[in-house]
Amino acid sequence: MPQFFVPKKNFQKNHFYFDPQESRHLIIVLRKNIGDSVQIFDGEGQVYYGKITALSGGRVEGTIESSRVLETPLRKIFVYPSLIKGPAFEWMLEKLTELGVYQIQPFTSQRTVIRNKENIKDSKLKRWEKILLSSAKQCGRSTLPQIKAPQSLQECLKQSQGQGLLLFFWEGENTRELRDIAPKLKEDPTLSIHLFIGPEGGFTVEEVHNAQKQGALSLRLGGTILRAETAAIAATAALLLT
Repeated sequence: MPQFFVPKKNFQKNHFYFDPQESRHLIIVLRKNIGDSVQIFDGEGQVYYGKITALSGGRVEGTIESSRVLETPLRKIFVYPSLIKGPAFEWMLEKLTELGVYQIQPFTSQRTVIRNKENIKDSKLKRWEKILLSSAKQCGRSTLPQIKAPQSLQECLKQSQGQGLLLFFWEGENTRELRDIAPKLKEDPTLSIHLFIGPEGGFTVEEVHNAQKQGALSLRLGGTILRAETAAIAATAALLLT
């Protein structure tokens, strides 16, 4: 059964209502009617099963019949991708949501093509949030990943310092691989991971050395150089399987 999103603010005891956009989709596209069953989630881990009770003024309302809490991963993965151009960034957001990451924090660095983070308007951030929501609905997630407005690489390093394991996937790393930190991950399954993925041109040596001084570990990801969006997906998937 497909699931639909209802934010916490739209619940009143066992009663709920959908926001306008979701209501339009239910009425116009899916042609839902009073008495139809629906599965909904609140983005915070709870899934509900209910029935539609009213279609009033373009708003769909319903009552909850049962609910359950879906298990969420013990380990939180924070992904820090450099801003990249075009559909590739949005595709990456979709796939990171499917993989179950906790938070996505874009950044700008020396080789980032989109240098001016102020160019990312509120409308762009809202578009990203819609992509995350759509992906969460399709893949059956009960939680919504957070996405933050872009910051500089240095700002991201500062905010993640001391919060868990900081990993820099860098093509210039010749010795340390993901498997080398596997024992540490298995030792503490609740240890959060802060994963940094560079732009199309990669990190500079200066950026990597600066990150290492702040506690980050640089790792190589396989024997080939991956596109930025591919590296983010591959690294996240590999960490989930470690």
